[in-house]
Amino acid sequence: MNSLINPNHRARVDGFRRSLLRALGLPTALVTMTCMAPACGDSSGPTSASESGESTESGETSAGPETTGGSQATEPGTTSAGSETAGATSTTTGGETTEPGTGGETTAPATSGETTEPGTTGGETTSPGTTSGETTTGGETTDAETSGTTGDPVCEVPPLPGYTIEDACFPIPDGLESCDQCDAACTEYNVNAAITMDPDFCWADGLMILCGPEDGVPQQQGMCCYTAGYTGILCEGRPCLVDGAPRVAALERRSDWSDRTIRPHVDALDPATREALAAAWRHDGLMEHASVAAFSRFIMQLMAVAAPAWLVDESTQAIDDEINHARLCFGLGDRYAGDAMGPGELNIDDLLEEPCTLAEVAAATVREGCVAETIAALLVRDALARARDPEVVRALTTIAEDEARHATLAWRFVQWALAEGDEATREATRAAVREAFDGAVSVVPEARAWPAGVDAAAMGAHGQLDAARQRVVIQEALVEVIQPCAAALLDAGARDHRALEILPFAPGVVH
Repeated sequence: MNSLINPNHRARVDGFRRSLLRALGLPTALVTMTCMAPACGDSSGPTSASESGESTESGETSAGPETTGGSQATEPGTTSAGSETAGATSTTTGGETTEPGTGGETTAPATSGETTEPGTTGGETTSPGTTSGETTTGGETTDAETSGTTGDPVCEVPPLPGYTIEDACFPIPDGLESCDQCDAACTEYNVNAAITMDPDFCWADGLMILCGPEDGVPQQQGMCCYTAGYTGILCEGRPCLVDGAPRVAALERRSDWSDRTIRPHVDALDPATREALAAAWRHDGLMEHASVAAFSRFIMQLMAVAAPAWLVDESTQAIDDEINHARLCFGLGDRYAGDAMGPGELNIDDLLEEPCTLAEVAAATVREGCVAETIAALLVRDALARARDPEVVRALTTIAEDEARHATLAWRFVQWALAEGDEATREATRAAVREAFDGAVSVVPEARAWPAGVDAAAMGAHGQLDAARQRVVIQEALVEVIQPCAAALLDAGARDHRALEILPFAPGVVH
């Protein structure tokens, strides 16, 4: 993994971190957050260490193309043979059963010596794609009916602190006669789809297939059922989450969401690469479109917690940014595809049903903003550094500058929230923020791979990162930016947020 890291990239990451810390009025020395999960500090990725002084800030101004000594790679199994997925709803987190849609948030593990059977809910009858069985809570076992099973024992899973355990079911993929014909890549894709309900935009952190399709996992007619573990669900950019699940629109035929002035060079691209680029940029467009709703909700949450005007103002500007990003992405996608597509209806049911206490809004902002948007900002900066097509560079330059501001906005809100209220309120907010950071940075998320047979060099030149490169950037974002900035923010204690209003917004994050 480290072979893919070059000095220019490291300078950009270091510069981003220092700029973010300066925007928060915090010391720029690297601080390491206490590791709270087994995967934290994994030796396979970059590790953080104390800085021996300020390094050059060339990374803050570097926005041009660069080359890397590492080879680009693709991953197999990124397309599913099946189109429909049905996700299981019963979960076990750290040995304790929780309700669905928690986004992977962890709870206290079961008492030593207890064995909790995963993927079950106490006696509930669920729809196809879910299973019900026995639930162990506080040492008591409750019998329940099992839907679609033959009485076989469920998968026995050892305690996995910090992991959510689910029985995930999906229909037998089209073209296959049985679940056994779904290979490892097919299984991982479809299990991820069943868990996240949106595999094109989100992934289950640290996904492990523990059992299945028949070894101890209750089966249902026409379905492939597996027991899987994961530490959380992450989505690209600022996701629009409702009950922990992402909300995005479907594509439909339309051109009004496309920037028709952006015209990348496509004549030299082969059909497979053009198709992959069209799909990738439209995928990004749908995420940017969903971010408009996410920021709209964030503004309502800001109003609910009596946030200052400058936070509301910056969030309102972010909505305009996201609309522009979506138009740029759909414009690029249309150019590669040769036809026009845009976002359809976005389901906003229950969008504002999330709790709005200060602690809850701060924790949600950590997950959706401080983590997801910081990762997105560094990914787009890395894509910009590798892009060659002038029109793609133009689009990515705009997106990179805006996403860096959006990430900083999230951090500044959390900093403000930590200083608000009486002592009890501040303690509750601090605990919620720390828990959100601990859960979010524990495992490197899975990267999205390209379809087989595409021109890797052309994909990079047109603004798309391969899976290997995504892993490097995501890991460094977590270890080199998010962890130390979270540690500095929490260690600073309650700060006077009024001082933030006289600072320039996000100074030096992107130039």
